[in-house]
Order: sequence, then C-alpha cells, then structure tokens
Amino acid sequence: MSLYQANPSASFCLVDDANPNEFKIGESLPFSGTKVLERIDPTMTVVNSLQASDPVIHHPCSANASAWGTTELTTFTTTKEEELAAGSKGVTGGGWHLNRAKFDQTLREALKKNAGENVVRKGRVTTVSKVDEESGAWYWKVMVDARDSSEPVELRAKWIIDATGRSAYVATKIGAKVIWPDALLAFYTTFQSSTLSSPSPHPDTDHRTIVETTPNGWFYTSLVPTPVSKHGDNDDDPSADEYIQTRTVCYHTLSTHPTAKTARRRDGSGLLELIYGDEGDELPSTLHLAELLKQHGYELPPTLPGAAKGVVVASTTAGSSHLSPQCDTRSAIPEGEGLVGGRWIAVGDAAMAFDPLSSQGMMTALEMGLVVGMLIGKKLVPSTADAGSPAALGMDAEVQEKTRVAFAKPGATGLEQVYARARAVYETKVKRSYEAGKEAYPGESFWEGKRSVASHS
Repeated sequence: MSLYQANPSASFCLVDDANPNEFKIGESLPFSGTKVLERIDPTMTVVNSLQASDPVIHHPCSANASAWGTTELTTFTTTKEEELAAGSKGVTGGGWHLNRAKFDQTLREALKKNAGENVVRKGRVTTVSKVDEESGAWYWKVMVDARDSSEPVELRAKWIIDATGRSAYVATKIGAKVIWPDALLAFYTTFQSSTLSSPSPHPDTDHRTIVETTPNGWFYTSLVPTPVSKHGDNDDDPSADEYIQTRTVCYHTLSTHPTAKTARRRDGSGLLELIYGDEGDELPSTLHLAELLKQHGYELPPTLPGAAKGVVVASTTAGSSHLSPQCDTRSAIPEGEGLVGGRWIAVGDAAMAFDPLSSQGMMTALEMGLVVGMLIGKKLVPSTADAGSPAALGMDAEVQEKTRVAFAKPGATGLEQVYARARAVYETKVKRSYEAGKEAYPGESFWEGKRSVASHS
C-alpha cells in the first residue's frame, strides 16, 4: 500500500495464497503500530477496524505480565501516550491482541479498496527467472499457480518484493540464503472456553500478554477470539460465524530439547503435560498458565482452525534468522556473486525474523514495508521528484529517518544499514533476557543453549 501511496500510477500485483480461515500466531500489535498503519492506509480502513470496539474481532491488550525466571508474575503497563512516544522500541503494554487472519485480510481489502481489485492475485509463486531482451534490458518472469486459472499465469516485473515469511521463498530462488543461527521452535494451539451463545460461568477477562518460563523453555498466552464458521471452512458469510472465547498458548524450546518431541504430539497431550506436569507431580510445570486455564474451564479444541482433522498442535520455527543478502537494488549483477539478478528486496520475516521475545517482528515488518514501498515507488517513476516523499506521506520522524538512511547511499547499502540497526535492537534486548534465564535455571540445557545462541547471533 505504501508503494501505491508513493506512486499511484505504478503497475503491481500482490500474489497471495493465505487461508483466512487458518489460525495464525503473531497476534500482538503495540498501540504505536497505528501510526504506521495510518501512513500505509490513509483511508483508515485498517485502523478503524482496530478501534471499532468489536470484542469478537480484536481484543485490547491491557498490559504485559511476566514470570521470567521467578514464580512471581509482574505486570508492566504503559499509557497510549507513552506507547506512541516509545515508537517501536519494544515498550510493553497497550495495543491489541489481533485475530491475525482477519487483520491480514483487512490489509488485503484495504489495498484493493485503494488500488483496485485486480492488484491482488490469489495463488502462489512457483518459479522466478531473469529474462534478457535484445535491447539489453531485462525483466523478472514470475510464474504463478493462480486459483482462478487452470494454466500457470506469467507475470513480468521490473522489481520483486519478497514478503513470503521466514522461508524467503522468492529470494532464495534468486540466490539469497537464509541464515539460521537459532533452532528455537514454537508449538502452539488454542484453548477454548465458551461461545457468545453459551457463555462460561467464569468468563476470562484477562487481556494481558502473559509470559512464563520453565526449566525447559518458555510459554506465552493471550486472549484472542476465534471465529468458527457454522458452514465449513469455505463459508464466506461472517454472520454465520460463532465466536469462541479462545486463549492462544505457545511453548518455545530448542529443536534439540527432549520436550520438543513431547510438544509435537498432534493430539495436544504433550502440550498439556508440559503445562500441567505429569500425574502425581506436586506442582504443575507452569504456575500461572495452569491456574488460568483451570480457572476458566479451558479445553483443547477438536481441531486447530485450518488444520487437518484431529490436529490440535502446530509448530513453526521461531528463532532469529536473516537473509543474506537482504536485497539488491542494482540493475546489473557482476558474474560470480551467486545471484540471478538484482532489483529485488525482502521485507518482514523474509528479510529478518526475530525471536518472539523481542516483540519486534510485526512493527519492524510494518515499518520496513512502508520504507520499501517508498523506495520502489520512487524507482518506478522517471523522476524521483514525481513520487511521494516521506514528509508528504505524513511519516513520523523515526520512520522518516529510516527512509533517509535507506535512500542515502547507492545500491542496497542504505537499506541494509536500516536492517542492521533493527537487528542490533533485537540482539540487545534478547541477550539480556536469556542471560537472566540462565541464572534462574543453572545447568538447564535449554537456557544454556539459548544464551549461547544469543551471544553469537
């Protein structure tokens, strides 16, 4: 959307294969995120959806609470004014717990509202290749397995933006490599308590993000409503949905840790064991999470929304990673560099993914999407004076500075510098947390391993 704001005459296509009925983690958005969303979408479609006070769409996040290396749960709160002043620096408290699938769909709808229905193509990219023309010019040929076509669809582009997540699917086809220094995994599910038509006698009103450590890893939980269609996954009528009071629970540990195998059980029994402990244990493995789930009568769902029947727990990589290189804005690439071509940029987790403890992921993705859209918008007009400027788009001072740095040097150097600064913020915050965890759980393999990774990332 920022590309469109910078250059409304640009021709572009968003290839998207998301399933809006699939449960998706990554639900926390700080209040300061509204600043960036307002710049990306001047029609305010997305911000208005957050501020509509509809409890079945997005919940307000009242605060962050943490029992990190201790049995005491400490709550951290900030005002909206403090959150706005802090920008994306990871200050806790305030904001929203998103229904992430619905939030992402709102972004897509806002793009179509601004730029037209045809700019979004449902499908997935299958191949990317560089095509040279007799004139000496060249373009990217992108083949798409489109839902609305029985034959592969060919797209031709001057520039490619990879927003495919941690896999960096498109950039790796061009020749970039994903660096994975951290083997952290996240195992997640949703616990259900009640529906609006059948309320619980003990409704859950705790809108904090709660983090709790154990010797084997750490958990977080947040209250996020989940729509369940009465007519199956393909139902397009939201009025037919029933909203279940749902609590996301996510367990993080290293892929090499014995509890990873336990947590991976598809029926959720392993995750229950890690939360409540084995039968006969004097104390549960978690204190605050176990009590919260018991107090409100939470149970595992028959199936995780969007998953295969009977699959209750899903997993994903969650450690830090980054793409190398993260972009190449040159038109000509010297031989021997290992890249198919230039004129491409990765954004979001495709460029740089963060340990969820950093609280950096969504804000960094939004900010960099804004900056990259500006950059490509400028590149797609004959004169950069014809494209929107950061000030004209109403960017706040911090994002304006990131844009200035990104544009300050030739090639990709400036943009890579912006990415490097964001990564430095992440490293500082996460190192401190994992060092504290090691002190709280001396000799435990998870904390020893995570501290080692954080120290060398």
